[in-house]
Amino acid sequence: MNSQDVFFPIIDGIILDLKGLSSINHSCASNNCKISQCCCSHYEVLISKAELSNIINVIPHASQYSRNLRLDKDFGNVFEDEGRNTYSIDKNDNGFCVFGYKAKGRKVLCSLHQAAVDMKIPINSVKPLACILWPLALVESEPIILSVQEEVSIFPCNQDRTSSTLLLDRGIAQNIEIAFGGAFLNKILKKIEALNGNSRGSR
Repeated sequence: MNSQDVFFPIIDGIILDLKGLSSINHSCASNNCKISQCCCSHYEVLISKAELSNIINVIPHASQYSRNLRLDKDFGNVFEDEGRNTYSIDKNDNGFCVFGYKAKGRKVLCSLHQAAVDMKIPINSVKPLACILWPLALVESEPIILSVQEEVSIFPCNQDRTSSTLLLDRGIAQNIEIAFGGAFLNKILKKIEALNGNSRGSR
């Protein structure tokens, strides 16, 4: 086995870029978001047909927060068919995701996330996987690779780590757990602990 392969283990069919995952600290400080420096406006969000169905089911509740989802007494179509069972989520005139909204204290929040909390259903059953994982990303490969999205250090919620020690930041670990579950996260932490000589794998 190549010495570099230990830093790219395969867990549950996903290649983990352990050095990449350990290279960043993440804290979602939504009151620091600006339209030009916010993940809700910087990216085009692509979703699967299954994710589309899940989102449609909670739009009535999400519209209590994102008012632009309503069209008179009905709801507008805020999705574009990109082909091959893939869809994109529309943005408003300011380039902001239609599911984003400004809450008290100028916080930028996601109405899908809030709808899941209100309805007491798992966040990953409503919110797109790409949004849950950010600033991480799944890179198309065979198998797919879980790593860090490019250029995330331009956002105020992310800071580069300079230490060479493998370590998952709490914010990164939380996103992984929401997306893939606690068992998956624990497998990553155990792998990191083994590579670090049984030192702690997250802070």
